[in-house]
Amino acid sequence: MFWVVDGEQASFEQTFGACGAWQALLACSEGYLGTEARCESQVERRYRVLDFWTSHAAFETFRGRFAGRYEKFNRLVSDEGLIERQWLVGTYYIADPNDTEGDDFVLA
Repeated sequence: MFWVVDGEQASFEQTFGACGAWQALLACSEGYLGTEARCESQVERRYRVLDFWTSHAAFETFRGRFAGRYEKFNRLVSDEGLIERQWLVGTYYIADPNDTEGDDFVLA
């Protein structure tokens, strides 16, 4: 969950929207399926960003291989003054009955 600095909503939407810098970073990793960024409250300037992966292992591979680029992106977003604050709501995995490796699970 992100609370965006007043007046920076368009920049935030460009950064986290289709073809934005966030999706470009995640797309470097195999298993990335896409991102949804939506405004949940215009008054509070609160956005929810959902990233979709083929598996938990794909996400963890991304985190390991691109940790430096991820941190650089976070610093850039903060330095540009796009975000007042952010909060990780949670990570959710949907069980796949066809998953033979036991890679996917559900967290609630």
